[in-house]
Amino acid sequence: KEKRIMKLYSVLASLSLLLLNFTIQAESQDYPKNENLINLKEYEFKEKVLDDTTDQIWFVKFYAPWCGHCRHLYPEILKVSEHYKGNEKVKIAKVDCSVETKLCKEQNVVSYPTMRIFSKGNLIKQYKRPKRTHTDIIKFIEKGIQPDIIKIQSYDQINELSSDLSAYPILLIMFNSETEINQNLEFLEEIVKKNDFEVTIAVTYAKSVKSRVLENTKDHKFSNTDLCLTSPCITMIGKDNFSPSILLVKETEFTLNFMQQYRFPFLNAPSRMEFIEYLNSGNLVVIMGIKENVQINHEISGDFITDFGKVAEKVRREMFLPIKFSESETPRGILFAIVDFVSYSSLFREFGITNFNFIQGYEIVVSDGLKYYYNRPDMMKIPVLFETIKLISNQDSKVPKLKAYSIFNLNTIRRFFYDLNVIISDIFYKSWIHAIAVTVIAFLIVAGLTVFCCLIFFGDLADSYLLHDDMATIEMQNMAPSSEKKVINNKDEKSDNELENSSLSDTVRFSDEEPELEEPRKER
Repeated sequence: KEKRIMKLYSVLASLSLLLLNFTIQAESQDYPKNENLINLKEYEFKEKVLDDTTDQIWFVKFYAPWCGHCRHLYPEILKVSEHYKGNEKVKIAKVDCSVETKLCKEQNVVSYPTMRIFSKGNLIKQYKRPKRTHTDIIKFIEKGIQPDIIKIQSYDQINELSSDLSAYPILLIMFNSETEINQNLEFLEEIVKKNDFEVTIAVTYAKSVKSRVLENTKDHKFSNTDLCLTSPCITMIGKDNFSPSILLVKETEFTLNFMQQYRFPFLNAPSRMEFIEYLNSGNLVVIMGIKENVQINHEISGDFITDFGKVAEKVRREMFLPIKFSESETPRGILFAIVDFVSYSSLFREFGITNFNFIQGYEIVVSDGLKYYYNRPDMMKIPVLFETIKLISNQDSKVPKLKAYSIFNLNTIRRFFYDLNVIISDIFYKSWIHAIAVTVIAFLIVAGLTVFCCLIFFGDLADSYLLHDDMATIEMQNMAPSSEKKVINNKDEKSDNELENSSLSDTVRFSDEEPELEEPRKER
């Protein structure tokens, strides 16, 4: 039995190695060499990227060959390297973490792909945006080259920085003089150090800039327009974010929470990656699920998308955010998102919505991250949504907080398999060769483990049952009377034939009283 197990595993191991070699060869086709994209070894990384005497900017992508996202990103990185072709100041490079394991461990690379900007031997910034097109990466590199804090002298500079406010909003801190800026440098450096968002930090003391910004934000209920004329203030300049201009609070945590809320537009139809960022941002997310080509009863629901946007704008303009809610330790904001109900049906099921309301044309649920949600049906209607949000922010028991993602919840199990399917599809959508190879390897591993477990847990048991059946058969044969057998009382005259029979079962002895054996034989 052990020999059979070893032979089986040797065959499975050989097939796995062959398929793994085939997969690696196929992966090499996804990473064609390019002279503009530098492949760095450990010693080259330390000599070039970590050199503090050079003014070069290094954009480095840390990856692994088996990573599906890395393969998908590779053509975009090639376009970035083509863009900076011949540029001596900016260099584009990659590091294979499956080879340079020590280097990646030293650089604390924990996920793939990881993209970072280095300058003068120091890490400047890490790319964290959900969009990963070559255009977005080039903008990220250009932003990384900029100073940590930009001084605004005229409003034209804001217009130049505002080319892509949806991706790179601006935190503008307004002072009254350059002396005030210098007095607050330590606070500003702390903000820069803890700024993990794609937010440009700018300061100004120009009166023309300050007056124009205050004019644009005066409609917000909580804007301190008059006080800001003489005191330091902050605001966020972004796409449709409706940020107020408020007095500067020299608390790092408050400023970061302010950025976290107002860097998003008041209403958005996010992509999948942006929606994941919404859910993980720590903000309360009001989610509207809709379906395309659904006949809506407008007498009941009206123009619900426009009305939903009005509620979102009203929350931004009339509620001072960030606020504390749901027993949160830090203030958080409120975001509004419109998504396709079908695409996120598993998420809606997790939040207690299993069927779409075709009469009103939408479903609304309020998500507190991914742990909790609010879904009282009679309060998730647009006419009362603003009041519902106020009750949630005040932690009113009229809107109960429900827990999501319990391991004993059937919806959680369904969502697990749904997410697993999405991940596998996302990793292997590019190359069917990888999908087939990995599927076969996984099948062989599962099959091998199944056979091994069967032999271990059921092998001895099966043998014992078979052995028991054999012994019972032999015992029955020996106990059955035969006309050819003769019982001889004299032990010295036993034949060789009877000695053989007695050796088969030394516990069975025959006597002349045949009736005594008849009943046991019948029972057997």
